[in-house]
Amino acid sequence: MKCSNCNTQNKSDSKVCINCGHKFETADNNVETIKVKNIQSENDEYQAHKKYVKGKNFDILTELRNHKIFTAVAIIITGYFFYQALPKDHEYFNLVASKFVCSCGACGELSLENCVCLTATKEHKYINNLLSQNNTISQAIVAVANKYGWLKSQYYPQYQVDKSKVWFGGISRQ
Repeated sequence: MKCSNCNTQNKSDSKVCINCGHKFETADNNVETIKVKNIQSENDEYQAHKKYVKGKNFDILTELRNHKIFTAVAIIITGYFFYQALPKDHEYFNLVASKFVCSCGACGELSLENCVCLTATKEHKYINNLLSQNNTISQAIVAVANKYGWLKSQYYPQYQVDKSKVWFGGISRQ
């Protein structure tokens, strides 16, 4: 039998070419080849569907592996913003923030030092900025009350801020 791939002469009962390894067509071999081709084409169709749903690649792990630098930069930037939201001087920050309720009104009126919503993050930065400028705790409390309001009512008499800036357990007088 002559190989159709490399023209090498082989024994008539050979299933593969002794020179190049090409499989010879036989009745059994032909059936097996068709099965393998069908399985491969089904797998190819699945992979194509999985990879290009509506023209977009949804294999996120593969994409993240392919874009390692971008992923690392995104993680670093996200970590930086979370770091910026953290209080820098915990002792003094908490003395100021504990006197307020978060002013967003959507986070369940959490105490400002415990809240991490976007509004609270802005207020945290403002408090840290005031403290880094060597304001006293009292000056920082009055400044935060004047800018954002929501001073807890039990501290109102002590700091003498406008009554519209005080939080009276469920309602702010703003």
